[in-house]
Amino acid sequence: MKPDPRSSKDARHKPTSGARTNAKTRGHDFRLHRTQTPGFYKNTSPSRMSAPAPTANGAADSRDPSGFLSEIIGAPVTVKLNSGVTYKGELQSVDGYMNIALEQTKEFVNGKLRRSYGDAFVRGNNVMYISADS
Repeated sequence: MKPDPRSSKDARHKPTSGARTNAKTRGHDFRLHRTQTPGFYKNTSPSRMSAPAPTANGAADSRDPSGFLSEIIGAPVTVKLNSGVTYKGELQSVDGYMNIALEQTKEFVNGKLRRSYGDAFVRGNNVMYISADS
């Protein structure tokens, strides 16, 4: 009986810094390249994402989320958290971590007004979405 090749030291060899790891999984080609930080890889696979759909006039919408957020500073917004709580107020600032500062804020739980705040700060990792109110 032959030894299982998966159990040999060669099969358990981890790639050294700068090495590439390739894998085929269900028809998808994944290419990973080790970064300078141990244990972290970046995806170097060919992109399979499609372009944004054209708008009514035929041009693609070129706004990215950060551009959209900078456009609505000072405007009324709705911020929904992962917990289901919703905040409505005037957007004062947003940073790269999606931390949000609001003024004249109202907190809604299950659709009912729970509290009102003069100023509110929401940590970005709790944010599900930000919507501009009209």
